[in-house]
Amino acid sequence: MRKFLIFFVFVASCMTSLAQYANEFSNFAPTVYPDRIMLTIPGDPATSRAVSWRTNFENSASVGQIIEAFASPKPDQQPRQVTGTHAVWETDSQESMGHKVIFDGLKPNTKYAYRVGDRTHWSEKD
Repeated sequence: MRKFLIFFVFVASCMTSLAQYANEFSNFAPTVYPDRIMLTIPGDPATSRAVSWRTNFENSASVGQIIEAFASPKPDQQPRQVTGTHAVWETDSQESMGHKVIFDGLKPNTKYAYRVGDRTHWSEKD
């Protein structure tokens, strides 16, 4: 009986730990907002950048905006908008959508701010 009680306590503590782990993992589920944003260099490092990100499965719009970064805002300056691609991205049984945009034709030695999203839900400007 004592061995059974010890085994029961052990199993119960493992189940509690697994439930806590599952709750923590659910905090990382994809949403409509871009996450896991990665900046890479797809071609000439002086003139191109690629950005990839993840959203929930229902989000199939891939849009990026890029603008030259200045110390003070320029109200008449409009960002350049680029439409990208998307594909199903499945990890650990969570369906999500992977997105990618490529910004090319950039000016060398110039700082840029960009954001990605679906025209409604955007990342923060970087």
